[in-house]
Amino acid sequence: MSGLQDPARYAQFLSAQLRAREPIEACVARSLAGDMAPPAVSHLLRADLAELGSPPAGPDLRFAMPDKAEPIGLSWAIAGSHLGNRMMLAKLSGHGELPTRFLESAEMIAFWSRLRPHLDRELPEDVMRRAAQAAEAVFDLFLESMLPTTRTLAA
Repeated sequence: MSGLQDPARYAQFLSAQLRAREPIEACVARSLAGDMAPPAVSHLLRADLAELGSPPAGPDLRFAMPDKAEPIGLSWAIAGSHLGNRMMLAKLSGHGELPTRFLESAEMIAFWSRLRPHLDRELPEDVMRRAAQAAEAVFDLFLESMLPTTRTLAA
């Protein structure tokens, strides 16, 4: 068994997602509202990890929107990430009984539908640049969340 069909690798993936999404969700709760606010999904990640018997591991990460960044960039990055999750869900179908609450999130599909009209509008170039800054900050955090973590034991 290879890839995400392996429960240990799948748990690593979910744990990395949780490490990134929790600080993003905290930022969203503080500063975004309405159609631009992605729904929280960390509870789904925690439930999937618990079912796998794998507690989340690793240091806490922090996230803040760059100064003057456009929130639509954060929203687009999160929504696009979920579309990728749906592709993973299709690949996992028929490969055992892995928990898929996070990958199946109906709230994220509904969010994509609410966000689409905002994405289809033409935006001025400066707004697009600031949206790209927000998206890049999200992608950077996801990359950081995938770095190997070390656990230390108290002596």
